[in-house]
Order: sequence, then structure tokens, then C-alpha cells
Amino acid sequence: MLGLRRCVTGRRGLHRSASGRGDSRPGRWHAHAAGIVLLALVLLSATFTNPGQARWTPNWLGTAGQVTHPPNPSYELEAFDPARVAFTPGGLQLSIRKNPATVAGKTYPYRSGAVTGYRKQAQVFGYFSARVFVPCANGKIVNWPAFWLIGNPYKWPASGEIDVLEGLNGRAWWHFHYRGATGTVASYGGRAARRYCGWHTFALSWRRHAIKWFYDHALVAKVTKHITSSPMFPVFSYSVTNPRETMCVRYPNVCGGQIDTNAVMRVTRFIARR
Repeated sequence: MLGLRRCVTGRRGLHRSASGRGDSRPGRWHAHAAGIVLLALVLLSATFTNPGQARWTPNWLGTAGQVTHPPNPSYELEAFDPARVAFTPGGLQLSIRKNPATVAGKTYPYRSGAVTGYRKQAQVFGYFSARVFVPCANGKIVNWPAFWLIGNPYKWPASGEIDVLEGLNGRAWWHFHYRGATGTVASYGGRAARRYCGWHTFALSWRRHAIKWFYDHALVAKVTKHITSSPMFPVFSYSVTNPRETMCVRYPNVCGGQIDTNAVMRVTRFIARR
């Protein structure tokens, strides 16, 4: 989900399907480990209800309160507006409104929500998980909800990118983007076999020798090559594209689903631990 990334790489770059075998859960739990995880769950979930803890910035790499351009200004239709982000007792809420905003001389017809941990929370390797409400209509994901990690400091693609979940062309996708041998972007990625609408748990295990994706605790993908080791920060974003736009017609799997300004993306139970 990133500026250059989604346009030049990910969606139109080299996608290699990767899968792997393993336990249906990311690890074996012991009583003391469960206690640590529970503590992390409580602390990090609280950051969605108290933005004053300075764990998140509600836009794309901007300053507090700033309306920013999206990761891919060339074909995304939204500006990220802090007013479209709500930190509630029930978790994070990201919404979309048709309300033009002009950023750096370009007018975007929609305003949407995003939060990033840029320069506030980043780590190398670890386990990341969130309970996400994926908005759908008629069994297909609407708009472009995403849960992803990106390099901190932001030096894409050298620092890599891992998409835990993206709603592309109405379905759930995962991706890993990195800088290839020639300096261009290369990618692994695939579409989840099942449909994911409503509340689901999406998790990622990022280790030195393997990256694993888990949807509702079931392993859906595994990558064991080209794994990056730069710090990454988490992002939750809710983007808008036009399925009838030329690029989206030609490359539907690089764009979000149908536009629905009434649909809200929700996130709770975010965990980030080593």
C-alpha cells in the first residue's frame, strides 16, 4: 500500500505465488508466554483509544492534524484526513467521505482514514496481529482496506514492505515486496482462497529465515527467500480507487473494490511483539 509501491511494484510487479506447510498456529503457547501476550494485547489495544500515547499518526507520513496525499497519488482517489480516523473504546475506525481535498496542487475527490507508526513504533522481525472488520457488499470487499508494514525510515523498496492483508479487486491478498538484484522491485504475493468479510484475525510472523501469513490462525502463505532486515512500522489504511479507471480495468488486482462511502473499516486487538 505505498506510494510508488502499489503502482510500480506490487500490483504490477513480479508476483510469485508462495505457500508453505506448517502448524496451523504461529507458535506453541506456554502459560508465561500467554501472560506476556495478554499484557501486550492490553497495552497496544489501548493505543487505539488514547492517541495521546503518541503511538500513531492519523495520515500518511505527515505531521499531526495534516491532510496528506495517499501512498499512490497517480491513481488513488483519497486524501488521508485525520478527521476520518476515530480512536474509540471499541478500537480504531477508518471511514470515507466524498469531500474534495487539495494536497500539493492535486485535488482528491474523497477523504479517508489511515494511521501509521512512522518514527513512533518500528522493529526488526516479530509477530504482528490484528482483529479487522473487513467491509464487504455482496460477498466482495469494498474500497481498499489494508494492514501492512513498511520500512522505517521510509526508503522503499530497499527497506521492504509486507502486506498482511489487502482488499484488492474484492478479495483478500497478501504480499512481500523487496528490492531485486537489478535494483527494481520484486514481489511475492497471492490471493487467499477463502473470502474474508466481517471480523477476522490477520497475523504475520516475520523472522530471519521465513515470513508466514496467518488468517484466522490458519497458515495461508510462506516466503523463505529475499527476506529484508530493516525496521518496519505498522500501517492501517483505507484507500479508494475507481474500478472503471483505465489502469484498474487493465490490472484489476492492483486496485481496491467497489467504492462504498458508507462502509467503515474497524480494527482492534493489535499486537506487535518480538
